[in-house]
Amino acid sequence: MKELLLEQNENQQKEESEYHDVLHAPYISGFSEQLARDLKQIKIGVTFQKGNTLYNSICKLKPQKHPDDRKNIIYCIGCKLCSQHYLGETQQFFPSRRYQHQYAIKCNQQTNGIAQHIHRNKNHEIDWENRVFLDFESHWRRRKIKEALFIDCLNPNTNITPNGLMNLEKGIEISSCWKEFNPHVRKIFFQKIPTKNQTEKIVSEL
Repeated sequence: MKELLLEQNENQQKEESEYHDVLHAPYISGFSEQLARDLKQIKIGVTFQKGNTLYNSICKLKPQKHPDDRKNIIYCIGCKLCSQHYLGETQQFFPSRRYQHQYAIKCNQQTNGIAQHIHRNKNHEIDWENRVFLDFESHWRRRKIKEALFIDCLNPNTNITPNGLMNLEKGIEISSCWKEFNPHVRKIFFQKIPTKNQTEKIVSEL
């Protein structure tokens, strides 16, 4: 039995060594078999593989991720008619947080800075489309500290200055030693926010 297996193995190796080349081609029923026989006569082997199909192409396509589908973010939302911004943070996906702001506007929630901005300025409109993600942070406390740093770099006063930001409060309390970094944080903010000149004017007035 062992001798028979060795003989079969030798025959197979001998047959494979007789091929000058090997062709890799998709399998087509009724055609591939004849192709293999014809090529074998001129010492060319054939290995068949599954060809590309419309189904395969479609299944490999992944739906494109929307830019707003982000979570654990520090975000900035502006107004279309003035230079005020709202700075916030959320662990939710941004569309969910945006909906909460929009619902707050509809209900005129007193605790929502964006809602109060629209309530005080009836003809103003929030620029949802041009929202900016300032940073990403998965750790909840570090995320809140970053939010507070961005707010403080634009509003270094103890309280929120009227006509400065839409925010009603400054966020989590941070040490005054962080104020040393306000110029650096402000620089990051201005690099990300397109309405730089308008925002700089707000900061200069504080």
